[in-house]
Amino acid sequence: MFPQLNFNLRALLTAALAVMALAVFAHARPGAPPPYTLSGRVTDGFGNGVGGARVSLGGAQTATTTADSAGYYSFQNLQAGNYLLSASLPGRQDTLTFTVEVNNLNADTTKDLQVRFFVAFQVSVKDASGAGIPGVGIRLNSETFVFAQTNSFGNANININVPVTGDGPPATFTPEKPGYVFDPPSITVSTRGGGQALNFRGTPTGLPVSFVQFSSSFYGVGEGDGSVTLTVSRTGDMSAPVTVRYSTADGSANQKSDYIMAAGTLAFGPGETSKTFRVLIIDDAHAQGNHTFSARLSEPTGGASLGDLRVAGVSIADNEAGQSTTNPIEGTTFFVREQYYDFLNRLPDTDGLNFWSDELTSCGTDTQCLEAKRIHVSAAFFLSIEFQQTGYLVERVYKAAYGDANGSSTLGGAHTLPVPIIRFQEFLPDTQQIGRGVVVNQGDWRQQLEANTDAFMDEFVKRPRFSAAFPASMTAAQFVAVLNANAGSPLSATEHAQLVNDLETGAKNRAQVLRAVVDNRSFSSAEFDRAFVLMQYFGYLRRNPDEAPDADYTGYDFWLQKLRQFGGDFVRAEMVKAFLSSTEYRQRFGP
Repeated sequence: MFPQLNFNLRALLTAALAVMALAVFAHARPGAPPPYTLSGRVTDGFGNGVGGARVSLGGAQTATTTADSAGYYSFQNLQAGNYLLSASLPGRQDTLTFTVEVNNLNADTTKDLQVRFFVAFQVSVKDASGAGIPGVGIRLNSETFVFAQTNSFGNANININVPVTGDGPPATFTPEKPGYVFDPPSITVSTRGGGQALNFRGTPTGLPVSFVQFSSSFYGVGEGDGSVTLTVSRTGDMSAPVTVRYSTADGSANQKSDYIMAAGTLAFGPGETSKTFRVLIIDDAHAQGNHTFSARLSEPTGGASLGDLRVAGVSIADNEAGQSTTNPIEGTTFFVREQYYDFLNRLPDTDGLNFWSDELTSCGTDTQCLEAKRIHVSAAFFLSIEFQQTGYLVERVYKAAYGDANGSSTLGGAHTLPVPIIRFQEFLPDTQQIGRGVVVNQGDWRQQLEANTDAFMDEFVKRPRFSAAFPASMTAAQFVAVLNANAGSPLSATEHAQLVNDLETGAKNRAQVLRAVVDNRSFSSAEFDRAFVLMQYFGYLRRNPDEAPDADYTGYDFWLQKLRQFGGDFVRAEMVKAFLSSTEYRQRFGP
């Protein structure tokens, strides 16, 4: 896991270019002197402005203001410091409000707020005798999770988020409980006004059922513990293999600064009763008290059903006595550990942690040496075998399957450009799935990695999105031609013809042909720079390139042009340096 490093550092860019790169495109914006302005818009979660909303400011200074008819608000003449923002709508009780933190205000800042509005529905599920059926999950629309469960009387009260305008889309309620069928199977109603009573009748099927659920509804972990392990149990019929997906979701804890988002699939073989997955915990320096996130199970297969404990809460016990004045990312061990978290999605192995830490501490007090080595150490994780065969492979899979997306940029004038189609929320679970249980140079890591990759490719080509893009009616020649075109036509005529023949004769299936295109060296080389830039956003900033504080792909466009200008030399382009030094990255961990 120790790729060869090149410490032949060349001359860096001019000071002016460095300032532009750091300040504009990696969001390391130096603070202007106060006073500052906090402004934004209050919306209802559907993009509609909430006119007349009362916006409250707390923290270093306190104030209230009323949003205009379009939902816009502004607080002016603010001093530097930490603030809390919240919004409400006077006279409305059917609302949910959110508090937004503004840490270390040191520039004019935009923060949008939400006030969400709800209508209520009453669901009743009874058997043929009229007795209520408890524990019936109610799924709303096409959500992958159960929205509510009936109580001991077979009833559930459900509040649905609707626009402030009152003209929300219809809602479909679907009951589900292992061992039951329901009449009607679902009910679709208008959300205007709410208040409807929805009645279902449940009938037992008498068939054996396999249940999967969390072993506990709650897990606790210390902020300094490094990770928390969640256990998923299987009960009931054990005769067949089943799978279930898991994912985490923010609560008061945030996936950028408090934990590393985890998502993937657990596979139970016949007779297996328990599986686990790990969520990495970040020991940041923000004093925020105990904070929580949730883990959720969904999409069981193989005839399995979700048990009652399909959602579990995780509480992180804060270990700060007060607000820190130093950022832990400056520390050697923390910095190296975070590279494992952000790029390899795992705890560091002892040998690797010691190796990379020694690289940094060898500089002693030489700050220029330390800066250069931090850049190289961080980039080495992207360049490592482990990431190249997990994260970078996943990026190429999506490009070969679906081509490019179009992004907007204002660099050098407004224009569009082809950008990677994969999104962060797609990238992370697939990367974690391939890397599960893999530590390079430990045990049978090659066999584990190959088995994980084969399983991923087999599952990928069965997804509805892939099946829609490559229907079964496609000929072998058409299938290979589309993959090759999406990948930028890297296949030689001979390679192209061989894959068509392999698919026609059954020597390779669709997953294996896709893998062959993805592993093509010409494809990997051509896509490298685009993926390198994309991973600056995915790894360091934990977001898509066009998500806030960016509004489009201008930053991505800048760094891609800069990297190509310097022939892929990330040191001369100062790309890794800029992201490591950016305010957005550093504020994930502390002041």
